[in-house]
Amino acid sequence: MKPESSTESIFTICYISKESKSLNDKQVADLLTKAREKNRRLGVTGLLIYEAAHYMQVLEGSESVVKELFQKISQDERHHAVRQLAGEHRESGRIFGDWSMAYGQISPADKEQMDQYHTLLSHLSDGVVPLQMTDEIVNFIRSFEDLS
Repeated sequence: MKPESSTESIFTICYISKESKSLNDKQVADLLTKAREKNRRLGVTGLLIYEAAHYMQVLEGSESVVKELFQKISQDERHHAVRQLAGEHRESGRIFGDWSMAYGQISPADKEQMDQYHTLLSHLSDGVVPLQMTDEIVNFIRSFEDLS
């Protein structure tokens, strides 16, 4: 990871999207390997969550790098309906400093996680886009902290 100065703020984007075409486990693993390598080079950290053909991802790093990466993701044919949930500067540093990109799937057996996720999605269907890492978004994402 590229070191940040103690005064540098971290820019964070959180978005959701729908997959255009289902990926098998090997394709997902290959995608994650490439993304993790690229993120390490770019100094980007974050988390990718998958559930029922939907992705939610958090990217954090320098503003120019994160915005450029998000722009490329938005144009990637592997998914559509890309909607930014949040984008902000964080003076307190990274949320996911140890993850070049952690990956998690929401288990239908984890009712609390499923409820939080569907609450976030319902806000989007209501047209609510907070553009800040609200406590609701951060708490949901932090439920994946045990990932490596």
